[in-house]
Amino acid sequence: MSNHNHKKFTGRLTKEELAEIFILTQTEVLVEGLALHNGHFVRLVYADDKQKDAAVKCTHCQRFFGNFPENYNTIRFHMKNCKGTDDPIIVPRHFKEALLKELAHLCAADGLSFSQATGPGLTNTFDFIYKQGYLHGRNIAINNIVSSAVPSIKDSVPDRRAVSTFVKDFVDANKPDFDEFVVKNIRSYGGACAIDLTTKSGVHFMGITVHFLSEKWEHHAYLLDIREYDENKSDAVALAGFIKNVLLSHGLTNDDIKKIIFAIDEGSNLNAALHDHMTVNCSCHICHLVGYHAVEPYSEGYLPNDPDIHVDPDTREKLAAVRETLDFTKKIIKGVK
Repeated sequence: MSNHNHKKFTGRLTKEELAEIFILTQTEVLVEGLALHNGHFVRLVYADDKQKDAAVKCTHCQRFFGNFPENYNTIRFHMKNCKGTDDPIIVPRHFKEALLKELAHLCAADGLSFSQATGPGLTNTFDFIYKQGYLHGRNIAINNIVSSAVPSIKDSVPDRRAVSTFVKDFVDANKPDFDEFVVKNIRSYGGACAIDLTTKSGVHFMGITVHFLSEKWEHHAYLLDIREYDENKSDAVALAGFIKNVLLSHGLTNDDIKKIIFAIDEGSNLNAALHDHMTVNCSCHICHLVGYHAVEPYSEGYLPNDPDIHVDPDTREKLAAVRETLDFTKKIIKGVK
């Protein structure tokens, strides 16, 4: 179905012809061309040869018509009588109630928090599906080509591999421009990188976020890279080389890297790996340590021989009770979310 022989639709269109035009527009064999009658209509032309006209579409009500100028009189008559589609959209109450139940089921089935179920990511996805479904249904109804088959979202939703491939291809396509933007600003104004090491399901990752100010003094922050690393090669020398290679892979030079300030936790391996660079301790890690050890003190063996900083057994017992209460509270909060 590459060009349908560049068929030109003329005269009063049959139901079969309307359905054919609809399919051709949905598969983007037909695309919009030049406007007619001050934008009230638009020519539908073949994507592979935009000099080939196929039909005409009313931009107000989306109805299809035979090709112009053969159908001049029909198009003129419709323009005088077209009512458009400006009527307000009223969402039925039962739909809202049904959607509420489905969102609650979504939270339970996929383990989402209530805030995620109404967050921008899911809301934007629903909004896209909702609008596209409406426009698709309206186009079908206006041109009287309604099918008896009930569509399923499963016909449209891609599988995880398709999403993964799309994201990878998108990142690969935009990486050169992104790297150029990052390098340009760091080279001109300097910047900072926050580095953290984490483990997920037995796999070890290193994440690097980059921060810098643009020439307009606007703060930019991006996830620059996240890569798997070998835990057996997490000593200072190996980490230093690993970090350097990651930064070099984004177009930064050794001179550029010298301008970067690194925000790290208090891990001895990272401290040693970046001892030749300017580093600052991550305030989030510091707050976490303070909060954590406020109710769970360091073991006696890790503390210096200073009696003023040692915790007596009675205090440790009270703090353990506080810690247990906090753990139970976290479980309740997690369950509510």
